[in-house]
Amino acid sequence: MPKHFKQLDVNIEMEDQRIKNILSENSEEVREIDLDRKLGDGTLPIHYACLFNSTHFFTRTDLKESQIDIPGGLYGSTPLMFTMYNLSHKAALFLLLNGADIYARNIKSSDALSTCARFDNLYGFILLLVFSNREIKTQRYLKYAEKKNSLQVENWLKNKFFPVVENKSDKPALLLCAIMNLTASLFWPTYRLISAAIFVLLYLVFIPTPIPLIFNILYSFQAYLTLIPGNIYTSLLVFMHCIFFILVGFMPNKHKSINNVYDIKDMVTDSILEDKFNPKNFCYTCLNIKEENVKHCSVCDRCILRHNHHCPFMNKCISKNNIPFFYIFVFLSCALYFLAMWNSSSKVCKFEFLICLLVSFASVIMILLNLFTCYKRDRLLMT
Repeated sequence: MPKHFKQLDVNIEMEDQRIKNILSENSEEVREIDLDRKLGDGTLPIHYACLFNSTHFFTRTDLKESQIDIPGGLYGSTPLMFTMYNLSHKAALFLLLNGADIYARNIKSSDALSTCARFDNLYGFILLLVFSNREIKTQRYLKYAEKKNSLQVENWLKNKFFPVVENKSDKPALLLCAIMNLTASLFWPTYRLISAAIFVLLYLVFIPTPIPLIFNILYSFQAYLTLIPGNIYTSLLVFMHCIFFILVGFMPNKHKSINNVYDIKDMVTDSILEDKFNPKNFCYTCLNIKEENVKHCSVCDRCILRHNHHCPFMNKCISKNNIPFFYIFVFLSCALYFLAMWNSSSKVCKFEFLICLLVSFASVIMILLNLFTCYKRDRLLMT
């Protein structure tokens, strides 16, 4: 090859690299780039502007509508596909608002949604669904996500479009659990001791179920029977314990609604423009932008405002709305179980209440931690 041809190739490569650097740096020089310049890899500047999320590039007034879906690169991918390679949400939003074809395919028969499924770009996948003008065949993308081991996209598609019907067989088990513990508490002390030990061993398994709540009610009721015949003070303790149990259990938490993926276009558009569309601030279960101090509870399946924790023994989320009553309830529970154990003549009862008391005293430590957390949150020192 003649020397001047080699020099020409070097100059072209250097110019291509300069254009890529300008686009990656998102500098003002992007306004001077020739829109029709074809780079050495078969792409146009718009492809790399999408890859690098070059927002200044999309402020140009001379952008051509014909380049919105123009194929480029080795596989003939559209600019929208390039945005999905690198989580370039603002560039993707510009293309979508200007009519980019979500379903355009490259020479490998992949579209932008397939690109998201391949690279496990869940937030890009949701963005594309929001702007789709028809319901898609999600089964295809689910199979592709499973093939590529893209766990986020796979799990989200399964939960949203192919939910598994809950097994209702746990209801008889809960009823049997309640009957067994109630009869055991009345007639068979040894059997009651065994059931309490089993509960402690299987506590982590029981957390997502109402079983801890059943045990809470049963042992509280047993403590009531022990204390009510005593004096007016113990009866008052029982009464106050009941009142605060009801207050905590029935006071509703403030939570965000669960949205449909096809109804959140305005919210997603605003969040991208405000740089809030990211994994930290977006709940892909409720399809909501999570504000400060909002946390999704996997048990309640809701985004709870001012969430503190989920209490399995109340089967309820503890938030700023009900946490003062919860602290009082825990304190009363400590006193209730301690007095019931003190007044009980049964060794089995003493052992059972000792377990409850240890759990309650452990809760005192959690109260101190929760108070410190609330103090920090109220002063916006942590999220």
